[in-house]
Amino acid sequence: MRLKPAIIGFIAAAALTVAHVAFAQGIDESFAARAGFSTQGDLTLIIARLIRTALGFLGVVVVVLILYGGFLYMTAAGEAKRVDKAKKVLVNALIGLVIVLSSFAIAQFVVGSLSSATGTTVGLGPGG
Repeated sequence: MRLKPAIIGFIAAAALTVAHVAFAQGIDESFAARAGFSTQGDLTLIIARLIRTALGFLGVVVVVLILYGGFLYMTAAGEAKRVDKAKKVLVNALIGLVIVLSSFAIAQFVVGSLSSATGTTVGLGPGG
């Protein structure tokens, strides 16, 4: 009976290693333009967009960690170790939130300073 999981694992591994066909003859830049990543633009604009994307991802991670800490706290049922673990997760998530917001402010200042020095208008906000 232990043979079935081994066979299933082998088939899954074989399926993941087989090369799949990708029909990528042409480059469609319309998706990149809709997503805000066009191929034209200066370096500060590209860096600003990458920073905005990375900080947005980190913000999502912080929210997930806060939800996880809240879930741990709610399901601790008064058990001291579990409550302490939940509090640690929440405190660390809040420290991470402060770091992400601080890095956003610093990056906004640096990119704004660089763009004003070069004569372009680039920002990290929604319109930038």
